[in-house]
Amino acid sequence: MRMPLVKNKIHFLLLSLFFQIGFAQDLFQADKITINQLYGAINFSPSLITVSNKQIFLLDKKSRILAKINNDSLNTVGGFGGSRYGMFDPVDLIADQLDIFVLEQGTSKISRFDFNLNLIQTFPLSSLEPKYPPFFNIDSKRNILFYSPEDGILFKTESISNKFFNFIDFNLLTDSYDCLLDIAISRNDQCAVIFSCTNELLMFNRNGSLTRRFKLTIKNPFKVSWFDNNWAVFNDMGQLEFQNAQILNIDTEETNIIDIAHENNLLYVLTDSIIKIIEIPKISF
Repeated sequence: MRMPLVKNKIHFLLLSLFFQIGFAQDLFQADKITINQLYGAINFSPSLITVSNKQIFLLDKKSRILAKINNDSLNTVGGFGGSRYGMFDPVDLIADQLDIFVLEQGTSKISRFDFNLNLIQTFPLSSLEPKYPPFFNIDSKRNILFYSPEDGILFKTESISNKFFNFIDFNLLTDSYDCLLDIAISRNDQCAVIFSCTNELLMFNRNGSLTRRFKLTIKNPFKVSWFDNNWAVFNDMGQLEFQNAQILNIDTEETNIIDIAHENNLLYVLTDSIIKIIEIPKISF
């Protein structure tokens, strides 16, 4: 006589599992920072964000200003001009340990700052001829990986230096290497890249060998990140897709997403007016 009740419970559990996996879930804002209310933020329009040790760093590519949020103020360096802090065309930003790295594409160089925005080191990305990477990343051994669209090759440096070698040759893997959008590195130095024209996520092991191709469901991806032991891809409409096809929706309040960073279980969403700080719960896969 109890069998129908057991069947109903099983049916309910299966339905619950189906709705958890098959449909997008919503993520809501836990905190926010209004950029134009920060002291020193006049005419400051950040286009990149990075976070390390709960410290938030921003880069305004147009004004060439690197900034750190310090309570209710912005500490800034950079700008135009020929000083040692002046920048030509900064295109990417990374925080690693207690260092901040800024990539300049046209001058083919990387500048390294400490957490107080003191310039520590500048080194060119050049061998026989300069490279002009649009983005870069850094692994656990502090080797810098940067992509050269002219060569269709992802290069890797020998620690923090201008000595580098071919790491992944995309000419051997795809005809669409010119639409590579972003690169990310996991804690154990696996690598993933996004191709916009094929809407794919490609995953590589620490030796640069291809391990998997994953067709994305979300459209217009622009950022990939290692999150909760899985690769996660973000798009400009506020969707987050994991490599198991689970999709989460970020509460964007109809604002434009410019860039995204994360640390631990916190997601930092940069829009044109605020930084949304979102706590992401443990994801079950």
